[in-house]
Order: sequence, then structure tokens, then C-alpha cells
Amino acid sequence: MAKRWGAVLLAACACLVVRAEEGPGERPWTDRLADQNVTLVVADETYNGFLVPPPTDAAFRFKLAETGDTIAIRWSSLAPEERKRVQKFFGIAVEDGRLVWGAKVKGVRLRLKSGKSVAGLECPERAQPGRRCLKSATAYYFVGAEDVEKEEPAEFSESDVYNAKEYYERKLFERPPGEDAAAHEELARLCATIGYYEKAVEHYEIEKLIDPRCEERVHALREEAAKKFSEQLAEKLYLQILADKLGGDFASALKKMEAFGRNFSESEYRTRVESLRAEVEKGFQESFSKQIVTMYYYQMGVLIRERMAKKLRLDAQGRPVPLEPGKQIATTHGHVLRGRLLEDTPEHVEIQSGDTKIEIKRKEIMAMTDCDLSEAAGAIDPTFAELKAYVTNEDDLGKDLAVRIAKLLHLDEQQVRDTWQSRFNALATYDDGVLKKTPIFVVRQTAHFGVGSWLCDGAKEIMRQKFGEPPPVAKRPANDLNNDPEASDDPEQWWKAQSSETKYEMLRAFAGMKLFRMKNLRIDPCPDCAGKGFHEILTPEGKKDVLCLTCRGLQALFKVEFE
Repeated sequence: MAKRWGAVLLAACACLVVRAEEGPGERPWTDRLADQNVTLVVADETYNGFLVPPPTDAAFRFKLAETGDTIAIRWSSLAPEERKRVQKFFGIAVEDGRLVWGAKVKGVRLRLKSGKSVAGLECPERAQPGRRCLKSATAYYFVGAEDVEKEEPAEFSESDVYNAKEYYERKLFERPPGEDAAAHEELARLCATIGYYEKAVEHYEIEKLIDPRCEERVHALREEAAKKFSEQLAEKLYLQILADKLGGDFASALKKMEAFGRNFSESEYRTRVESLRAEVEKGFQESFSKQIVTMYYYQMGVLIRERMAKKLRLDAQGRPVPLEPGKQIATTHGHVLRGRLLEDTPEHVEIQSGDTKIEIKRKEIMAMTDCDLSEAAGAIDPTFAELKAYVTNEDDLGKDLAVRIAKLLHLDEQQVRDTWQSRFNALATYDDGVLKKTPIFVVRQTAHFGVGSWLCDGAKEIMRQKFGEPPPVAKRPANDLNNDPEASDDPEQWWKAQSSETKYEMLRAFAGMKLFRMKNLRIDPCPDCAGKGFHEILTPEGKKDVLCLTCRGLQALFKVEFE
């Protein structure tokens, strides 16, 4: 019974480990341990068996001689002297509680005038003028030459100055394994020891392909490396979930948690991930509305600009050209082929280009996208009336917004619409004398009609109700206008003369009044005429009041605030 409880205690704590370099001509350390009987002392109980490589950064495995069972033993479950003795069997070293591997290399330690010190391997190839470069296993450090007070030599293990990937690449460069199965196995063991399990699995697989006879001998080692690699990926994904949660990106965190459940259901990190679920799901529900509402404001601007840039294509007679859907195919050889799609199979794609049928093998296709095959003689910009109708119609801009956001968030369109429509809804509870209200996520937006305020629906009536009847003002003389479209009373002619930014702001203002909840229509005095609606000019007949072309006699410019 005591031995059984002792065996349970063998799976308890942690310390960091890695083997030292093997001497020339020595048998691989895994082979040396396979037939070496070892006696362990744990909690004053003795156990006979065999050490099973490789050790990890937390524990090692031990095969009990009495039962043949293999158990995991955490390093901290051993007494300090016993721990050192077992680590020596594995050929490992531990300094200051950290992994140590590789040979000794010469470096430098710089004592700085600030009292700090920087130590590492000198990297002259990365140095900059007047600045020295030192590297450790995790970072590069640049030190100004004038900041160094004292320099002294230092000795480091390769694990201090190279990370596992760098160390592996150095060994690969020194002794490329080629088609030598034993060399691949040696690299696999090295990678497993330094924690580079991805490459360990890769080299075990290559060894098996070169020499299938080794399958039985290295199967357990490969499975252990694959398990450890899976655990590394699980740890990485867990840390990403944690970072998303702390950063408030609950949607990404929830998506990663679902991926974790699908791929790492047996991981030790599973319980940690599940412990975050309740908080992440709550945060997701709270941030869901905020994300959709925020995207509505942003995507409104994107869709308006896209619609402004969409030209109407015309034929030679000035008639609109209908859309002719087709496919554009980019090949691996750099060619681009366009045509009507006839057939799309796993083996090939067939298109019709004019009178020619073109069959393209699937392996030759780099990318295939939709395109318009119609030909036009010209194109014109959308009119003011068309753009205004688009941004004020729930079935146009309103629908496009819901479709765009649903596609970006992989949601149902109706779900997006419902969330948007309920953005002002809140739930309040009164408990123990305190009224608690759930937050609503709206951001007040501002859009300027500016010089286009005269085109705002009901602009004159708004001014008449607020300030009374405006003073009668004469129009500018025709010879003063010189057919300037800026002075035209035709909205379409005036619209053509405006800048893109003016048009964009006006369209946002129209949308804000019709598709959003308008909170306020600000009326600011016209800066050009000081709110009078006219300018005094000298004519041969004397002074005359003429219409201000900035406000068109409104005396003010409009600004829309909406949510």
C-alpha cells in the first residue's frame, strides 16, 4: 500500500531540465538508459526500474521493474541530492533553476555607466555605427559605445544565447543528416531534449521513411514527441485566448476556445481554458452589440465611398451596359485569362473567351475571381439624385450595411439588423436601493452639410421657423457668374463642381437624418456672410445686396448629430 501511494506521489511538481552534450564516440543517451537499472528514492520509499527518455521541462518518465508500468515523476518530488543524481543519468544540467544545454561559448558582459549591465554573445554583423549588439536566447540588445563603463569577458552555455530553433539550425548546418537514418534520429533526440518537438516529430518521420525497420524502436519516442508538440500548441493557443480576453476581444477568444476544444480535448490546459469560458461568454454578449454598432458607423462611410466611386458604364448610344458575369483566372505562369465559365471540376476549369473554349488544368490555376466581361464605350459618375436615394433608403444602404457586417462577422443578416435596431434598449434592475442599468453602446456621430446645406430637406422652412422670413436678396448678375456651376440652382450641376470630401460629408448627413436616430440639427452662422445671407457689392447703379453663394441665403450652415 505504501508503494502504491508512493507511486501516486511520483506525479507531483516541476523543475527545468535538458541534457548536456554527448562526448565523441558515446552511445546515444537513450540507448544507454534502455538497459540501465536505476533505484529511485521518493518519500523514503525505494523503486527499481528504468529511466525513459526524453526528460521534459517538468518531469521525467520511469518504468517500474516490478509491474512494467510507466509513470511520470515531477522533478520537485525528489530530494535535491536525489534530483541531481537522476539528472546526471539523463546527462542534463540545471543552473539557477533553468534549462542548460549545449557547449560553452565565450561572450562579453558590459557594465554601463547607469549601473546596469548587459551580457550576451557579441554580434558584430548586427552592430550599428557607434552601437554594439549583444544577443541572448530571447532578445538582441543595442548598447551605445559611450554608455559602456567597463567590459569583461564572460562564458555562457549555448542555451543562454540561442533559442531552441537557432540551436537546431546550427546543428543542422554543422552536420546535415541527408539520407542517414541514424543522423535523423540523433537530430530528433536533440530536438526532443531542447523542447523543439515539432522538428523532433519531423525527423522521426523522415527516419522511418528512410529505414522502416526503426519503426518499432522509435515509435514510443515519436509518440512522446508528438504529444509534447501538441501540448506546446495547446499552451500557445491558451495564451492567445488569455491575451484576447484581457484585451477585451471576446469574440476572438470564444472562437479560439472552440478551436481548442476541437483540437486539444486531452490537453492539461483544457481545464484552464474551460475556467475562462463563463467570463468570456459574458464579455462576448456585452461586446457583441458594441462591435456591431461600432461597425455600422464605420461601414456606413466605407459603403458611401464605394458607391460614390461606382461609375455607370454606357455603350456608344449612351445606354447603360448590363453586367456580364465571368471569371478571371491567374495562372502559375503569370498569364491572366478571362471568359464565361462553362465547367468547373476538380481536374480543370473551362471558360469561353469569344469564339474560343479554353480548358485550364486545376494545377495551373493560382487564383480565380469573379469579373465583369461586358464592354462599354464610356462611364459616368452617379448623379446627386441617385446617391441621395441610395443613402436615405433602408433597402439600399441599410440593407448593404447589414449584409456587409453579417459577412464580416459570419452572422445571420437578421441577427445583425435586430442587434442594431435594439441598440437603445436597456434593462434596469432595482436592488437594495441601487438602480443598475445595462450599458447601451452608441457613439454620437457628426456630419456636415456645409456648403450643401441649401439641399437639406426642408432647409428654408427650418430657418423660417427659427429666425423668421429672410430678407429679400437679389441674385448675382449673370455676367458676374460666368456660368459658374458653383452658383447654379440646378443641384446636379452644382454637385459636379464639389470636391469628393464635400460630397461624402453631405451624403453622411443625409444618411444620418434618415437611417440613424438624429439627435440634433446644429445651425451655425454662415462664416462667409456673417449670417446675413447676402453680400454688399458695388454696381454702376450703386450698392446692391446679392446672394451669398456659400449659404445660398439661408444665413447658416447645417450640421447633423446622430446615433
